Amino acid sequence: MPRESDLEKLRTSVRRTVRSRLVTLSVFCVIALVIILATDISFLNPLFYTPFAWLALTFLFSFLIRQQRNTYELQLAHFSYFLLEVMVITVLVHLMGGVEWIGIIFYMPTVVTANYFLTHRHSQVLTAVVIASYTCLAALEYAGILPHKSLFAPIGSGAYANLGYVLPTVLAGGFAVYTVIAHTVRSFNEYYWRKQGALEQREADLARLSRQLLGAQDEERRRIARQLHDEVGQSLAAIKLHAAVLPSILQPDRQKLEDVVDHAIRQTRDLTRSLRPPLLDELGLEPAIRELGRMIGETAHLRVDAEIDIEYRLPEGTEWLIYTVIAEALQNVKRHARANEASILIEHRPACLYISVKDNGVGFDPAHMQGVGLRSAFERLDAIGGRLLINASPGEGTELIAEVPFEPNSHCDH
Repeated sequence: MPRESDLEKLRTSVRRTVRSRLVTLSVFCVIALVIILATDISFLNPLFYTPFAWLALTFLFSFLIRQQRNTYELQLAHFSYFLLEVMVITVLVHLMGGVEWIGIIFYMPTVVTANYFLTHRHSQVLTAVVIASYTCLAALEYAGILPHKSLFAPIGSGAYANLGYVLPTVLAGGFAVYTVIAHTVRSFNEYYWRKQGALEQREADLARLSRQLLGAQDEERRRIARQLHDEVGQSLAAIKLHAAVLPSILQPDRQKLEDVVDHAIRQTRDLTRSLRPPLLDELGLEPAIRELGRMIGETAHLRVDAEIDIEYRLPEGTEWLIYTVIAEALQNVKRHARANEASILIEHRPACLYISVKDNGVGFDPAHMQGVGLRSAFERLDAIGGRLLINASPGEGTELIAEVPFEPNSHCDH
């Protein structure tokens, strides 16, 4: 089954067709209306009503593309629209003079657009239908089977009935021109998509490499934090125990030694927590976040409320990513916001975790954001298909919003 992202890419491509066609046809309608109002041409003249009928057909198609549920249906609907468009253009060409006038160029936007957006097989069929439609129209008028229509007073003496005029027009203006146009557009289109595919593959490789590097970095942080906690921390604790049994004659020096060791233990504990808090690995994200909020709240004289909806343990990399984003946001509140309240929200969405860190501080202009902490969070979230938003303005407080997908490159419902 095609991936949802493939369907959305195709749907976006088709919408571009619709938008360009709506703009073009709207201009045609305005021009037709001006001509009708400025001349004595009847409102029943095809010059007037055909662009409006064509525009209505395009609006109908824009509705249909929203109803398709897979790429095959969408491609078929797109191809069907172009076929209907060719039929409308052929009728228009017939009503406006057939091969006697410039009707052949009316197929140009359809052929160019179809060869750019449709599949190779569909575009070939569509180009063949254009050439066949114009050829049949010329043949039927030449044979007298289809009565000739003239939009204006005849320029020549029945050019549509002159084989020396009809045959070059069909072969050169129809077959040759549109074959060349179709081949040229298709060649450029295939070259573009080859380059686009190579670029997407390179981006995917870079994203995968980035995830691997971040994973290795996280593992190294965990290893160093474990060594600090298990080895350095225990060694300092042992020094403190031995200092406690020193002779009373060394009491002044013993107290200084204990103070130094206590300070070293606190620094080691803080360093361990900054690298990777043991509580995160032992008990999970919720206790680690609540402890983080408590510690920052105590040191910054800040009230931190946390509302966390997590029913089970998340993958290690996801838990660490969420923890670092929230830690960086709270550190920014502590350093810059001059706030007295902050709130943390983590809740489940259909395909992701939604995270919000909000404060009632002085706010700032996100356009002048500095520092590497949040920029690093931007990059880490982008590598897995998540996103990070900052809602802030001077004097209005700040809210950081992060969306972390459960699966790489899945998307939250906004």
